[in-house]
Amino acid sequence: MSLQLAPLLYTVRYTPERLVEHQQALGESYPKEFPYKSKALLAFQKRDGLDVCLFALYVQEYGNDCPEPNKNRVYISYLDSVRYFESTPSGHRSTVYHSILVAYLQVRGILIEKLACARKPKHA
Repeated sequence: MSLQLAPLLYTVRYTPERLVEHQQALGESYPKEFPYKSKALLAFQKRDGLDVCLFALYVQEYGNDCPEPNKNRVYISYLDSVRYFESTPSGHRSTVYHSILVAYLQVRGILIEKLACARKPKHA
């Protein structure tokens, strides 16, 4: 298995002007922009001579230079995996994927305050 950190993108999330104006009308200030780094962490396994992507994690990292409420926060914008992972002995797919996620969070020095997941919609 190999891990790749896709090239990161420095960008800025701009607050809608209407929200800024609303907050100012309430007598509160609100930042007009939130700088962050967008990153992708991908896990591959070689199968039949081909690298197959088995796991994808996309994050937005807001650093110390970002104003509150996003200062020093990480948002997981996308997390997905497929069932093609092969291990010996079998049955270690979840263990490996959980380990990748936990290792990323540990490297970033992140303590989880909240973790919210959207449930998959039920098919009719």
